[in-house]
Amino acid sequence: MNSLTLRKLAFALPFLSFACEGQVDTADPAIEDAGASPSVLLTVPLAQFGTFYAAATWDSIGPCCAENAFSYSSNWDALAKSQQSQINAYLSRPNTTYDAQRAAECIANVRAAAATCHDYASMTYPNACWLVVHGSVPLGGECHAFDECAQSAGTSTDCTPFRNDPYGPPGRCIRFSPAKEGDPCTPLLEIHLPETGNEFPLCAVGLVCNPGTSTCTKGIAIGEACAFPIPKTDNSHFLECAAGSFCEFTAKTCVPQRPLGSDCKTDPTHACAAGLYCDVDGASKCVPQKHAGETCSRANLATPCESGIRCDELAATCKKNEIGARVCPGLN
Repeated sequence: MNSLTLRKLAFALPFLSFACEGQVDTADPAIEDAGASPSVLLTVPLAQFGTFYAAATWDSIGPCCAENAFSYSSNWDALAKSQQSQINAYLSRPNTTYDAQRAAECIANVRAAAATCHDYASMTYPNACWLVVHGSVPLGGECHAFDECAQSAGTSTDCTPFRNDPYGPPGRCIRFSPAKEGDPCTPLLEIHLPETGNEFPLCAVGLVCNPGTSTCTKGIAIGEACAFPIPKTDNSHFLECAAGSFCEFTAKTCVPQRPLGSDCKTDPTHACAAGLYCDVDGASKCVPQKHAGETCSRANLATPCESGIRCDELAATCKKNEIGARVCPGLN
């Protein structure tokens, strides 16, 4: 996932860090008064956004938390209030509007994604939550935050230079359109935006912009360069290599991931092949990932547990899904 997508998701999903703080009674009067079940909403009134969001979140994430043996507080009202406070804060900015239909779509997205028991980065671009609060400033117009810029379906807008400062000098509204595999792209766009232009292709999730070809690919091929200088800095930007390979820091090229028993201390996060992880607590060798219920350590920079589950830092155990204490406070 590219960095612009992550930055946008941080806006779209700020609420989820509180997801399991409280149980939501879906028979709450505020929900009944709205005249619709949280699962079949067509629109969500602004004043009830927090309540519906809390209900949808609890219904889906609650079972994930329970499966991993986490408990929750009984004060779900705090969760609803925090959601409402967030949306109201965004709407306090100039040139912003609330979209009740997009709000319903956002809540449906959150309900579906949370039910997978995956971490929230799996909520992919585009997402209706980006459009719950949208702006009216056209492309090239002055802005102070990305949510002031006019949105359109299937694209993402931003305010550049990337900022969220209502008091600083204004930036300009720009638009990113998702580019498919083989489409042309602008290399290093995620970290260095050209100083001119208002529309840019941005490689879709799972793709990278290959600086050698200026096209979107599924990753840099083995043997090709994967580290490139960042303009106007002394740093390098490391791109994702194709499946089964990683960017070797010294050679700055993509090389095959290493098999069981191989040394991995130079890149504990990426060096080991699928199904393995780098045991930095031991001899820094590639060893098999662990199953649910086995002990693990978050000191590892790589993922010690097999795909789809997580290492809980409090219990030092591989849990049954990816939902952890960040969203399910209170270990049983």
